[in-house]
Amino acid sequence: MYGFGKDKVEDNAGGLVRNYNYELERLSKVVGNKEKLNSLNPDATFMSWSRKTKNKILANKKIRFEKKYRTKSSYRPFIYKYLYYDTEIVEMPGRFKDFFRNENKVIYVSGPGVKR
Repeated sequence: MYGFGKDKVEDNAGGLVRNYNYELERLSKVVGNKEKLNSLNPDATFMSWSRKTKNKILANKKIRFEKKYRTKSSYRPFIYKYLYYDTEIVEMPGRFKDFFRNENKVIYVSGPGVKR
């Protein structure tokens, strides 16, 4: 999740983790995967459920908020935002960490076959 203010990004990420863990606790006594999924809070302002977070609920796995996953990121040229990048909640994290490690400075230039 992106945002211009680091505190706002931390609040949003922390709220997501709190809401997820609240639902995990609330549904801990519900028996059956189908029943658990049907009992999830459907309100999009509470939690936007992804395949990954649903599978974690079914596996009864708690998620922890950690500030170390917040980083400054270049959103567009000359525009910096803060990013909370925890692979526990990012649906499809890709392999960025494998390629760049902690130093991820790249200049991307499009080739001759690109239309934009």
